[in-house]
Amino acid sequence: MLSGTEIKRRLLDHESGLAITPIIDVQQIGNASVDLRLGPDFIVTRRATGLAAFDPARVEEIERRVREYQDYVRRPVGSAFYLHPGEFAVARTLEYLTVPPGTAAQVDGRSSWGRLGLVIQTAPLIQPRFEGTVTLELANVGTVPLVLYVGLRVAQVMFYDLLTPPQSDSRGRHAADRAKGKRVMKQVPAGQVRRLKDRSSLNLP
Repeated sequence: MLSGTEIKRRLLDHESGLAITPIIDVQQIGNASVDLRLGPDFIVTRRATGLAAFDPARVEEIERRVREYQDYVRRPVGSAFYLHPGEFAVARTLEYLTVPPGTAAQVDGRSSWGRLGLVIQTAPLIQPRFEGTVTLELANVGTVPLVLYVGLRVAQVMFYDLLTPPQSDSRGRHAADRAKGKRVMKQVPAGQVRRLKDRSSLNLP
């Protein structure tokens, strides 16, 4: 596992292949991880009013079911997003990650949010050569609503060096993630990121 000091060194070395953007606050980098912030895009699953289920065995229906019960929501930086008990939403990180070929990463939720009932279970392993924003699956397993803010630190990423080089190039698997991540980052106004960096419009932990 890379230490915070080594992560900083590689982020400053453009030849290392490791990149995280934007780093809004250097305090995001801890002793062995980097905090990731909640991005502006959400996919929310509506509560079913009738008999409905997502059945992956029925391939011809699953995409239609998803379209029927999921809505896309976008919030500006600093705005509130309410996640009620039992609700589930898919989000993305504000940060765009580039992971070099000899490195892998793992994303977990922050314990401070876990104690409040927020589960942030991503597909935790990030493969070498990954480029994109990280998908976050948000679930409120507590008993009271949670108020999340776009730009809030909700997850953390750890990096690991591989003992041997990977045998295959998984770059193609993440082409969609790279394209989506770039579109998301382009849609975040630069002025909002600057205001968040200055902390003049929002006091985020």
